[in-house]
Amino acid sequence: MIAEGMLKEWLPGERSLSQMLQVSHSTLRGALQLLRNEGVIESRHGVGSRIILPPGSTLAASRHASSVGLLTPGPMRNLRPFSLWLDLFHSQLAEAGWRLKIYEGRQYYRPTPSRILDRLVESNSHSCWVLVLSSRAMQRWFEARKIPCVLAGSCHAGINLPSVDVDHRAVSRHAAGVLLGAGHRYLTLFNPASRHAGDQQTEIGFFEGIRQSPHADVAMASVVYHDVDSASVEKCLQRIFQSGPPHRPTALVISNAYAYLTAFSFLATRGLRVPQDVSLISRDDDPFLDYIKPTPARYLNQPDAYARKLASQVLSIGTTRQGESRKAFMLPEFFPGGSISSNDQS
Repeated sequence: MIAEGMLKEWLPGERSLSQMLQVSHSTLRGALQLLRNEGVIESRHGVGSRIILPPGSTLAASRHASSVGLLTPGPMRNLRPFSLWLDLFHSQLAEAGWRLKIYEGRQYYRPTPSRILDRLVESNSHSCWVLVLSSRAMQRWFEARKIPCVLAGSCHAGINLPSVDVDHRAVSRHAAGVLLGAGHRYLTLFNPASRHAGDQQTEIGFFEGIRQSPHADVAMASVVYHDVDSASVEKCLQRIFQSGPPHRPTALVISNAYAYLTAFSFLATRGLRVPQDVSLISRDDDPFLDYIKPTPARYLNQPDAYARKLASQVLSIGTTRQGESRKAFMLPEFFPGGSISSNDQS
């Protein structure tokens, strides 16, 4: 980053650098010490680290080394399960001699992001960009300007960009089939209101699973949209469970793992047992789900495989022919857990 002129005169503080590079403080301090030993920086007590790289040094020759800019709406640690693949992805880029810089900010996800994206890309030159949870407007901006990028997620309809994502459509189609096969006829899908492309595919697959099922006696199939906070999830649950059987759902497909946790807690406070009274399936996986009993039925993450596919897409971006867009979909393994039971009232 110093060689490419991305960092000039003074380095950011250690906390900012750790977040930017996604490394621990101890790793960062070791790297800073190496730079001091090599005469690249000097530290001034109470002031910071000043760049003193001599003009014409050999380090400056690496000015055009390959690098990746990753765009995310917030800290990756808060975007589970997306964050689970980041460390391995970072390592695979490093092994290939590529660097990774992360840009966090909701401003890039505005409904009309053209101006802020213009400034970002003009000020930061990268071989490829990786877009996490990207909006339709972001995807259209990168597609229209033919800026090399790979989506960590799905393309919105009508957009043709390289991408790596779970096959959410197939997953939710399978989930609907599992619940119908267990005798449930009152089904509800809990889906984030943000309506990312993968969530839209989840909804399509859910209703495909119902239409394609041999069970023609489905009484109710609905979608409830919630915000990311637990209060919104709880409010939606209160609305759909305010009426008694048979009009309330006997099974829920829940897209977000945290929303699953809220739903499980809500049902417990209402005296509704999982799975005896309500069956649950989580579309997303997260390690904390192993600590819920009964163990949630869900589709298991493959963060290592995901990171490898994403790195492969990024590293091959220069060899992709004009107009060619490779989309990689992963089909996770279904883990039945203990949160589904048969519904004898169907």
